[in-house]
Amino acid sequence: MRRAILIILLLVPFVSMAQKKLTPAGVDQETYAFYLNGEWKKLIQLSKEAHKEGIDFFYLNTRTAIAYYNLGHYRKSIPIFENTLNELKGDTILLEYLYYAYLFSGRDQDAVFLTREFPASLKKRLHAHPKAVRSFFIESGIGNNMDYTNITTMSRNRNSSVYDANYYPKNQYYITTGFSHDLGPGVRYTQAYTYIGINEAQHIREMGNTSNESMHTTVQNQYYGALDFNLGEGFHLVPSLNLLWGKYSYNALSYDVNDVATYDLVNGNFSDYSLYLGLFKNFTYLSTELSGSYANLLGIDCTQLNGQLAIYPLANLNFYLVSTLSLKQQKLASADYFDNNIVFNQKIGFKTGPFWLEGYYTSGSMQFLSEAANYVIWNTPYVIDSRWGANLIIPIHQNRLQLVFRYYSMKEKGYLLSYQDTENYQYEEYNFTNQNFSGGLTWNF
Repeated sequence: MRRAILIILLLVPFVSMAQKKLTPAGVDQETYAFYLNGEWKKLIQLSKEAHKEGIDFFYLNTRTAIAYYNLGHYRKSIPIFENTLNELKGDTILLEYLYYAYLFSGRDQDAVFLTREFPASLKKRLHAHPKAVRSFFIESGIGNNMDYTNITTMSRNRNSSVYDANYYPKNQYYITTGFSHDLGPGVRYTQAYTYIGINEAQHIREMGNTSNESMHTTVQNQYYGALDFNLGEGFHLVPSLNLLWGKYSYNALSYDVNDVATYDLVNGNFSDYSLYLGLFKNFTYLSTELSGSYANLLGIDCTQLNGQLAIYPLANLNFYLVSTLSLKQQKLASADYFDNNIVFNQKIGFKTGPFWLEGYYTSGSMQFLSEAANYVIWNTPYVIDSRWGANLIIPIHQNRLQLVFRYYSMKEKGYLLSYQDTENYQYEEYNFTNQNFSGGLTWNF
């Protein structure tokens, strides 16, 4: 009797395993029931088990993609929708799902690229087609040197034997505005104009003469143009150009016939440029960028190579990490100047309620750094050692409008020049903190 019971107990696991063996028909029936009841997690779990056993068919994959989509894992649903569309080309339900999966993943250019496959009725219903003006954006901000008073006092109190000449920033302001245009389903052009004004103090003191203190404004204009070529399969090629020009002024010391110091206002102009080329690739849980740029800024040749990795652990924009490493080289042959440095930026972003928050930190010398596909260029005479900041992003009316508020703080340094005699001079380093506040609006048409 005991032997019979033992045999029965041993057979029970095998009977249970046989009962749980999956079949295509059974998987089809169960996943369809889960689909009708909106039991997305159960559907995905069964789909994983079925694929492990080699069960793979169109409706299973379609339901799995829809399940991921409805759970908000848009980036996870994208490759499955893409594969199912290869089996049933032109299916309007799949096309619509994939279109919105691209949009909700932040891949709006890929969504426009997909409209090539839309029938006219779907384009009309979704208002999905290339647009001559895709979006308009405007942003403005101000910044202040938080140590301006201390630096001014330090400069005034220095006792040089012969001559002092010092510059230090007080504040700055900017406004940038632009448009993006669809030149076709696979090409987008973004253009922008930026105006920057920087107020600086100049302090000149020559032995035996009254010191001269004056304020000067450097004005910089920028025109930015970038093309985004959609190469398909998640690849994008982005060349861009940033033209910078403006004017500056300063007081120059000279002596009259009576050997009395005089100060003459000198006005000057500058014209710089920066060229950029980047290759981007989107994957399910991450995206990558490899890019390079060449610029001539303030007469210095600047070369930069970048590598960027963005990670989306939840397969959506609810949480993401973006790491960027830049290798920079600056050289000025006429002055035998040559410098290499590395800049690393780490950003973290997450959704909280209806808003997005981003925080970031940058380490390494940012002087002459190019960022955001060459849109932002730090062509400053002051050395930037580090930066930290935060962004608040507020979508309005289904993201037709987007408000952004930014704050960042930079640790910078400059140098005070003094001559101890007519031949020997020295530079004294000073440090300051530059705080910046800005806000902007993007209108998506």
